[in-house]
Amino acid sequence: MKGLLIKNGANALTALRIIGTPVALFVTNTLLDRNQDTELFKFFAFLYILICFSDFFDGKVARKYGIVSRFGTVFDLIADFCFVVFMHLVIMIHGIIPAWFMIVIIDRFFNFIITSKIETDCTNQRFKPKFDKAGKYIAAAMYILPFIISAEYCFLDQGLFISKLFLYGITGISIVTSILRILTVKSFFVPKVDKLK
Repeated sequence: MKGLLIKNGANALTALRIIGTPVALFVTNTLLDRNQDTELFKFFAFLYILICFSDFFDGKVARKYGIVSRFGTVFDLIADFCFVVFMHLVIMIHGIIPAWFMIVIIDRFFNFIITSKIETDCTNQRFKPKFDKAGKYIAAAMYILPFIISAEYCFLDQGLFISKLFLYGITGISIVTSILRILTVKSFFVPKVDKLK
């Protein structure tokens, strides 16, 4: 029984994120409509921490107990994509952040998946996400940005000075790291071209 719980623990944490995302979207939408609702913000903060907790620990549990699987990896990526994209979409619909930022988010995910896939194919490995340090920080920043925006919009400054700093910082660093990932993947094709000659 304990072994079964451990085996499914990582995926259960990821599932928690999938289940929690629609609730978080509804609460975020309501919070942005009501504005300065302290009690609702407390629930929003609790829910947000729970979702971030699930993202932080699902991979750690899988690695610690040696239960990393292809399904778990893809499931985690889908959960992250849904949460990050839809949270920003709710905020965008309220006119709080510009629509072009959605392109930055989607580019980040697809660039990560495609370059990881190409790299693993070139090295004859099974698909495994290829993380880079800057990319991890950007992913974390994209995760917490909706919380920062919601808190600042509702309680601090609707001019969103802090949120805009994050938004433009994420955009700039994301563009640079996306180009670097493409260049890294491009280098995998060079030896193959040389061998043909």
